[in-house]
Amino acid sequence: MTQNKKTNLSQYQEDLKHKNLEKNYRAINELHQKHLPLSVTSIAYESGLSRQAMYKPYIKTFMQNHPLLSEKNSDEPETVESLKANIQALKIQIENLEKQKTEILNKKKELNAENQKLHEQLSQLSEKYSILLGQYITDIEKKVIKF
Repeated sequence: MTQNKKTNLSQYQEDLKHKNLEKNYRAINELHQKHLPLSVTSIAYESGLSRQAMYKPYIKTFMQNHPLLSEKNSDEPETVESLKANIQALKIQIENLEKQKTEILNKKKELNAENQKLHEQLSQLSEKYSILLGQYITDIEKKVIKF
C-alpha cells in the first residue's frame, strides 16, 4: 500500500512539474510576442507561479536552456542538454497546439450543430409566417367583401 502511495505521489509530482514547465513556456512565449521584458518576475507573474518556484532546479535549467532566454553566442555549438531542453519545449508546444486544435474542432462541431438548429427554426418560422400571411389575406378579403 505504501509503495502504491509513493508511485502516486511521484506521478503527481511529475505531473506538477510538467504543468509548471508548460505554464512557464506559455508565459515566455506570450511575453515575447507582446515584446515585454523576459525577467523572472514577469515570467512568474504571467505564468501564475511564485517567484520562489521559478528558482526550482528543473525550472531554472528549463529557463537557462530556453532559446529566448539563453544568453550564449550563436557561434557556440549546441550542447546535448540544450538540445534536450529545446526538444522538451517543442514537445510542450506541440501538446498545446494539439489541445487547441481539439478544442477548436469541438467548438466547430458545436457551432455547426447550433447552425443546423437555427436553420431548422428559420424554416419553421418562415412556414408559420406564410400560413399567417395567407390567413391575414383571406381575413382582409372577407372584410372587403362584407363591405
